[in-house]
Amino acid sequence: MKIRALQILSCVTVLSTFSDVTGQLCSDDEMNRNFNAGNTSWTRNGYYDYEMVKEATSGANVYAVKNRQANWAGPIQIVDKTCYSVGDTLMATANILLRFAPRDTPDMETSYECDPGKIWGVNGEMDKVCPTLVLMIKTGTEAKHVDIAKVISPFKIGTYNTMFGEVKVTQEMLDADSVALELIRTEPEVNIYIESVSLEIVQDKCETLITNGDGDVGDSRAWSYFGTDGLIEVTQAPPIIGTHSIWSRYRPDWFDGAQVLLDTDCLELGSLYELSAKVRMKDVNGHVACDHMLTDHTRTVGGERCPVANLAAFNHGGPRQKRIIASVSKDWVKEEFNEIKGQFSFFANELSAHELSLFFNMAPPNVDLILDSVTLTKIR
Repeated sequence: MKIRALQILSCVTVLSTFSDVTGQLCSDDEMNRNFNAGNTSWTRNGYYDYEMVKEATSGANVYAVKNRQANWAGPIQIVDKTCYSVGDTLMATANILLRFAPRDTPDMETSYECDPGKIWGVNGEMDKVCPTLVLMIKTGTEAKHVDIAKVISPFKIGTYNTMFGEVKVTQEMLDADSVALELIRTEPEVNIYIESVSLEIVQDKCETLITNGDGDVGDSRAWSYFGTDGLIEVTQAPPIIGTHSIWSRYRPDWFDGAQVLLDTDCLELGSLYELSAKVRMKDVNGHVACDHMLTDHTRTVGGERCPVANLAAFNHGGPRQKRIIASVSKDWVKEEFNEIKGQFSFFANELSAHELSLFFNMAPPNVDLILDSVTLTKIR
């Protein structure tokens, strides 16, 4: 695939320390996260070179991070904490282009493909891991890194890819000495071209309880794999509802699947909710059937059990607490979407958890799970 051309504007020497933000600078424009000012208010974490360049097609200014000396080397920018309050949900996005530059011939860049399904450090993963947008929360000499946005699947070679994620503002963030955005964690020989970064408060966040429940934004934002391994993308393969569906691929185990985080600020203890989703399965041979009457995935004879929807509550230092909340209630039609539905109330420990997610699993191993029209509705 052809790489879009970039024109070099300038080369600037950067500082190796944080620069304090004076006054309240809250918007992306004020913080120059889209680089419209033609320079950068970002400083350097670790050693690298950078250039301000112009994207030849759109004319947008681009921050080019080159000659990185470590996987954690990347740009960093102080965040003005006074712009936010405890409980605010922040949506983080970025548009980045990746190119591979060998250490011995750094001027000979080629297209680079990372794998959005890989997580840095998990199972020893180091190669082909996509960069992560991170919040560094620093108090004294202690620094905590919170992942807030990842590259959305599928990855597009030779062009800009979108990063997406959400994070909730905590008292720990506001009490810290400093909070900063970092773009880090990819192979050192990968150059990162940054077209824009955004960190904005989500307005009317409780209007929809499931983010991107149908995939019709055209990508898998807000969704990630649940379990030991996998990749979450979108598909337009028929049958289709709308324009896209969420696609859980490369599932090695029954327990692997797709998950989306829930905002507990939008959920109520004691209320009754209904979860509804359309689901189908396929493998290399085509559509896959299941028996909705079965509940034991360890059976060695007869049919396979059908997928289910679950809640998972997670607190630091402890295991996930999981329970099934919805299932298939009638005969499965393998060539069509089938409905998973259930009514339930949230438990107190779920609403107080550090993280609460909705996830779908229990399709047979090595079978793709395809989701659409995922909704969560308060009934009473």
